[in-house]
Amino acid sequence: MAAAIKALNARIRANPVTDYFCSTRESSLECDGVMCEIGGEEMAIPSAWDGTTRAKHLLTHFTSTDFWGPASNFGIPIAAVMDTSKDPDIISGRMTAALAGYSGVFMRYSMAVTPKNYLLFGCHIVNFSAQMTQGYRFVDYWYMGGREKSLQAKADQGLDKAEGEIKEGAEKVTQEANDMAGKVEGMADQAKEKVQQAVGR
Repeated sequence: MAAAIKALNARIRANPVTDYFCSTRESSLECDGVMCEIGGEEMAIPSAWDGTTRAKHLLTHFTSTDFWGPASNFGIPIAAVMDTSKDPDIISGRMTAALAGYSGVFMRYSMAVTPKNYLLFGCHIVNFSAQMTQGYRFVDYWYMGGREKSLQAKADQGLDKAEGEIKEGAEKVTQEANDMAGKVEGMADQAKEKVQQAVGR
């Protein structure tokens, strides 16, 4: 596998167009004695680096595909990590397997290129871990009884909710009946008083 990746990398580097688009050497720092190549430019570097040279090297790195490629790629693992808290019913097994394979290949690629791209490696190891978590949730849900447990839990929750509503409704009806009984008793007392007043005359 490593030999295949190295051969692919060599073919990419041999073509000027693909070398430009896939460059991981824009921000490389190669020194030979006191001469260094930074971002494709040769410049003399004193034995103790001054602040300007260091700043130029950092600027070259943060404006290269070395940094922005993996940084923008972090959208995939961030979305994958957020998806781990969602219902497993929406997980696509095929897509999860494809993304796990994709991240596995690019983890290896990030270590095979020169210089090694640790930011890209970090991006893909996070994505690979999240996809493995999603894969486990998918298998557990569809093939290990997770779906039945989830449906049972939802049914129990719905039953508890229905029981609560019935109890609340019964309490409300009882309260209304008690209020009505109180009103009837009050009306009966009033009627009794009127009858007694009428008889007393």
